[in-house]
Amino acid sequence: MKFVKYLISIVVLAAVLPSCKSVTDIFLPDTPPTYVDYYFLNAGFKNGEGTDLVAPLGEEYYKSDKDKTIFEGEVNPEKYSLELETYTGSQIDTPHFTVAKFDAQHSMLKTRNDGTYIGDGTWYLGCNLVYGSAGGRLPLQQTLTYKVKCPTVFSDDSVHVIETHWVDDIQKGEYTRYPRCTKATIDGRDISPAKGISYNDNTDNQYSAFFLDIVLQ
Repeated sequence: MKFVKYLISIVVLAAVLPSCKSVTDIFLPDTPPTYVDYYFLNAGFKNGEGTDLVAPLGEEYYKSDKDKTIFEGEVNPEKYSLELETYTGSQIDTPHFTVAKFDAQHSMLKTRNDGTYIGDGTWYLGCNLVYGSAGGRLPLQQTLTYKVKCPTVFSDDSVHVIETHWVDDIQKGEYTRYPRCTKATIDGRDISPAKGISYNDNTDNQYSAFFLDIVLQ
């Protein structure tokens, strides 16, 4: 009799499991999807003579973990401060700067095994913001304002304000969005955002980062 009950249980499971996403779906309620928006922005700074003002930060090859052997694009947090004025939704990452080197077409240069770059290019400070919500699509961040203090770049201790404006751009599936930067200013002066490629996935889909090439007077 026990064998018959066991056999019936096996038959029932065999009929149910193919229609389920996983075994946990039988016992646990559905997890709501997470909606995610990516705001990819990179800013390069040069003076009137064309000197790359971000280069000293990039060439420091700072590693927060001293045991690391490969440069991972970090900027020494003691060298700058960065604040966002306001935003809505739940921000996944704390605003911070990374640094990377790009060619004239805004494609990232190849690196050696130790993470150093091959070839000539321009250093850019990157602030890639990620907003996520499990409750539904977040409102588009139409304006993002970055308050930056960085004596290495600006040669002063003042706070400089970069204001950016965004619209819908690439929709990757139902839950992921990559907005497009259409306009930017620094301390009230207009900058024209340039579109570059920042990410390439296994299906050859490309998602855009936006570059600000800023000349400081």
